[in-house]
Amino acid sequence: MEKLPSFSPVIRDVDKKHATVKIGMDKRTASQIMERMSVYKALPEKFRPGLEEIADYVRNDMIADTFRREGPGWKPLAKRTVRERQQAGYSGRHPILQRSKDLYRELTDKSHPHHIEVIKVGQRARIEIGGSSAKFLENQMGKKSQRLPSRPMIPGTGGLPLRDRDKMEMTRILQRSFNRYITRPR
Repeated sequence: MEKLPSFSPVIRDVDKKHATVKIGMDKRTASQIMERMSVYKALPEKFRPGLEEIADYVRNDMIADTFRREGPGWKPLAKRTVRERQQAGYSGRHPILQRSKDLYRELTDKSHPHHIEVIKVGQRARIEIGGSSAKFLENQMGKKSQRLPSRPMIPGTGGLPLRDRDKMEMTRILQRSFNRYITRPR
């Protein structure tokens, strides 16, 4: 079985107001790819569409799936929170973190005012996706002072695993991007 590249998602807390998740490759994988492709001088910039497609996949599939599955591993809502939800006219225990859908949109809608997305090309190619709202930060990382458990929304962060199927799909996206570049008419 082919060894999967090592994607390394890392959450970055920027000044307690903004947070992003950086998805990068380990140096060995990145250098192997760059070595194999050194003949393609313009390639780093040509990978931008592939990285944008991966960002779309992270937003529209991985994050959306996390909200659908409520984790996995999200702690259940406290009884007090369930009562508050019911009094406000929402269903009791589910769906978690989706009363107004604003937090979901913050992470999946590029036009949301709190959405953060950075795509860098070159030898240190990376994608950063996250949000800048206090609600995102508090729920992503938890807030012990308010007894709010961590409910990581971005796979690969906060104990939420990055699944092999997601690694494989991101690899396929990069391969398709590369194949489109080398097979296009000159």
